Amino acid sequence: MTCNCGFARKHLAVALLWIGMCSLVDAADDATPPTPATLPSVTVTATRSDLGAAVQPISSSVVTGEQILATPAQSLDDVLRTIVGLNLPDYSSWAQHPTANLVSMRGLGGYARALVLRDGVPLNDPFFGYVQWNRVPLETVDRVDVIRGAFASTWGNYAMGGVVNIISRQPKATEATLDAGYGNLDTSRINANGSWRQSDAFRLDANVSQWRTDGYNEVPPELRAPLDIPTSFRARSAEATGNFTVDSTLSGFLRADYQEENQVLGTPLSTNWQRNNDYSGAIRKRFSDGSNVVLTGYYTDEHFWTANNGTPDGFARGYAEYIQNIHNTPVTDTGVSLVWSKRLSDTVPAVSAGVDYHVIRGQDVAQIFDQDGTLIRTDVGGGKQRFTGVFAQAEFLPMESLRITAGIRYEHWLNYDGFDGNPGGIGVTPDESASSTNPRVAARYALNENWALRAAAYKAFRAPNLGDLYRGYSIPGGIFLPNAFLTPERLTGGEVGVDFDFPRIHGQVTAYSNTIKNLLTFRNLGENELPPGFFFGTVNINAGKARTNGIEMDATWDIARDWSALLTYAYNDPKILANPADPTTVGNTEGGIPLNVASGEVAWNAGNGWKAGARIRYVQGYFTDNAATLPIQSYTVVDLSASYNFNQQVQVFAQIGNLFDRQYIAQNSGNATPTLGTPFTFFAGVRLALN
Repeated sequence: MTCNCGFARKHLAVALLWIGMCSLVDAADDATPPTPATLPSVTVTATRSDLGAAVQPISSSVVTGEQILATPAQSLDDVLRTIVGLNLPDYSSWAQHPTANLVSMRGLGGYARALVLRDGVPLNDPFFGYVQWNRVPLETVDRVDVIRGAFASTWGNYAMGGVVNIISRQPKATEATLDAGYGNLDTSRINANGSWRQSDAFRLDANVSQWRTDGYNEVPPELRAPLDIPTSFRARSAEATGNFTVDSTLSGFLRADYQEENQVLGTPLSTNWQRNNDYSGAIRKRFSDGSNVVLTGYYTDEHFWTANNGTPDGFARGYAEYIQNIHNTPVTDTGVSLVWSKRLSDTVPAVSAGVDYHVIRGQDVAQIFDQDGTLIRTDVGGGKQRFTGVFAQAEFLPMESLRITAGIRYEHWLNYDGFDGNPGGIGVTPDESASSTNPRVAARYALNENWALRAAAYKAFRAPNLGDLYRGYSIPGGIFLPNAFLTPERLTGGEVGVDFDFPRIHGQVTAYSNTIKNLLTFRNLGENELPPGFFFGTVNINAGKARTNGIEMDATWDIARDWSALLTYAYNDPKILANPADPTTVGNTEGGIPLNVASGEVAWNAGNGWKAGARIRYVQGYFTDNAATLPIQSYTVVDLSASYNFNQQVQVFAQIGNLFDRQYIAQNSGNATPTLGTPFTFFAGVRLALN
């Protein structure tokens, strides 16, 4: 079976581009809430350096596009779940409330404490800090760079634990691909990708994607009630990117993409809807002296809508419900950066400096209803944030075996035009500002061709987002308040490590220690602090101090000609050192982070078209709260995948997640019921390519 038709290839690519651009326009015009790429000639890494990650003094992992497509996953978070040091919720992003999709690294759990980028543009939600993983279709990813350790010295906010940079594919010629598949839980996915290369000066890429699942019932069987239903999810996206090269010194791109998600979260009336219109672009200019300047800009128009249920008086949970609150959260996010870089000499192979300017505007409007459907009040909270950062870094090579990097960044944060209209709120809030200077110094010394030593020391910060500052949330009798006077968290840390590289095995071992002061947390409200009509509640605060010590191991082993393996292990020991709001937790392990996590992957490539792989992941039991009262039991999950290439144009594949249908608790918040992790899933499909 072959396909070698240039006419069909070209016109299918153009058709996909047209569909993608039309979808962008139509979706942006029609989307309403439910009622009751990269620079073609630039290598952008998470370190803002053109040097390869293998020779830098960093702890890092790279996931290739081929590995992504071979992993049983419908969204990128499930692919990255086995990356050492990366802390994600224990079940798929599509199966949980969007605001729970928080990403951290190295045991810095509880809040968003890792920066996620797509081609160097922030992917963290500007209002809440979480990540919408389905904004990035799997088929569009070339690789994912995961850099562990604080990088506020170059990227600023959120990069406390590390940086994840998702790199988009860069087709070299006109091509078109189609992926389609179906699986249990009535799961289906279709993705069409096209690239039309007019000439060396211009290339147009487009992608259209849609997937859906009826999901699974997340409530343990013994606790289920009549209204407990499977969590269903729908997502669609479309994007178009124009890549241009004026001459050998000037190139860039312009991209527009649209993404929409709909979710029914466990009961008929608990629903979530999100819509993003994203626009980004960059221009790179090379000068005759060997220096480069990259100007990047982006704009996001986002709308988040959520309806949350309550239980009427006289009924047990799950036997009756009503919509207790509806939150509408429109947000815009605007950013621009200018980065200069140059190679000075063999001794100073790279220097760079840059400036970032970032403005977020958002508001949350919450309508609160009684059990008869009557609107009883409207809570409003919102404001604006502005980040201004200036950074510089240099890389030194005083001898062939020693590489040193040093960087520093000054960041100024301003919160302004704030309004706290939650129960008991003060209305217009005063402007608040803070600044932070964050250095990083790292070195790598090659002992010989097989062994190298690494070390790094750094500082970082994480500013409270608009959700922390202004968005309140309530349930009947309870209120959970923001705090417009929060200030940034501050981290000080360091690491030492060993890199090893032999003909058949290579990898890294890293030990680290981080301390966070001014920790963002919450405290219970006293009886005299509760607004009228509420009997319990909390308020966000800066309080306490925590530290996390740990060890990471990541090794790749070429077992034989057709066999390879990846082994990872992480030990995290996060401790609460001070907590004036709750002194009883001092000395406890910080909630939400398992002590030991390990994974193993085996891949087989027969060379005759057959490929197969197996993945096993172990998570030791832990507590989700600082008081050690809400346990998660240890669990192990096994995944399988296989594919066969008939030729260069046709591939079939099959994937199994949670092979043994292991039933485990993935979340235990103490409210309502514990949440089950993803059960057995099967997905199979076909991948067609015209190239």
